[in-house]
Amino acid sequence: MRLLIALWGYGYFGHDVEAAVSEGWADTYEITAVFDRRFAELNKEPKRTLTVYDPARIREYYEKGFFEKVLITVFDDEERARIKSVLDDYGIPVLDVYAFNRFKAPGECTAGIIDGEYSRQGYSFYAFKDQILYFAPRAPYSIVYDLDLSVNGTFWRDFEIAQEVFPRFFRPPSCEPDHVLKGTYCFLNYAYSRNYWHFTFELMDKVFLMERNGFRGKYIIPKTRFSEELLGMIGVTDERIVWTNELCASSSLWKVEKMIAPVLDCSDRRAASPVILEMAEGITGRLRDTSKAYPERVFAKRVDTRRLIISDSQLDKYGFKTIIPEELSVEEQIRYFMNARIVLSPHGANTTNAIYMKPGSVLIESFPASLLNPACMREIIDKGVHFLPVFQYKDMLSSSTGIYDDYTVIPEMLESTMIIAEMLTKDLA
Repeated sequence: MRLLIALWGYGYFGHDVEAAVSEGWADTYEITAVFDRRFAELNKEPKRTLTVYDPARIREYYEKGFFEKVLITVFDDEERARIKSVLDDYGIPVLDVYAFNRFKAPGECTAGIIDGEYSRQGYSFYAFKDQILYFAPRAPYSIVYDLDLSVNGTFWRDFEIAQEVFPRFFRPPSCEPDHVLKGTYCFLNYAYSRNYWHFTFELMDKVFLMERNGFRGKYIIPKTRFSEELLGMIGVTDERIVWTNELCASSSLWKVEKMIAPVLDCSDRRAASPVILEMAEGITGRLRDTSKAYPERVFAKRVDTRRLIISDSQLDKYGFKTIIPEELSVEEQIRYFMNARIVLSPHGANTTNAIYMKPGSVLIESFPASLLNPACMREIIDKGVHFLPVFQYKDMLSSSTGIYDDYTVIPEMLESTMIIAEMLTKDLA
């Protein structure tokens, strides 16, 4: 008999968990109710597949036998704990995420060892035999299983709850792989690896280290409009790449004979900074000779969401040349940044290119009030690039704004920041 369960939380995370449980665990669990504080709003959306109930009535529905346990599908760890405390007070049992796929630590997995061939302070290198790759429908990344189909926990960063919890809900269709990849492969694919920043800062450092350590196997890695070009810049040729996109298209299981997994040991990227900068220096070193004259001041325009709204007259006043990085090759993006004295860029993936700027130059990064996250700051400060943030002037207590909304920066803030930037770069060669 299937266990009747309710979900608490039906946002992005909860909706995908509901689909994964319904498809992969239909023989074990039946979802009979969903509770969300936005129940009135969600019930107006036709794309929702289940009726969402008022959380205030959860005890009533439990006593009526609608469900036997609650699975909390809320993204934030602290919020999950708070909800569990409320349900405990109500006497409502909670279905723990560990009821689904089991996570294994590296040492528990098949032949899981620290590979002695590689070394770098702040990184661990694991070697595994006969691992199973499953490209689950709707999963934001491929999932790695040991031979008994327990999730290999090496590939999930503990400080991001979605990375740790999400794979638990997917169930491979069988334990027999459809295909075998013979030889040695370095597997690199995370939830946001199709983003330029995440690919550069979370994958390229590991590829660079593998190459430095003499790795001659193949990489299993996502293909994007920039990944092939970046990999080529550090010497990884096409014949040494297996694109996850091609494996994913088969919707089947793949067994990898030997899999290498480089893992950054700390979440604050302290150890990654020198690796990324060493990689960046190698790339810019090969691009320094150019006959094209590049502008000294560059505005890297963001064109989709979270745009900095700034007038042409303001940009002209400070002598900025506007580029749209998405319209340029990776090499051209790098050339613009490495030759600039001052770069103004809205927060987003385009700021990745700041790691190629020369010491003494200035990055002015703009932020909406809802998203102050200087993701490149450690690396560019370590390199000697001056970091000057400017941000939207807004009272967040009395107004709401989304993290993808367009925004402005008051002219006075930009003016004072430019005065500082000009002073800092006055004697820059």
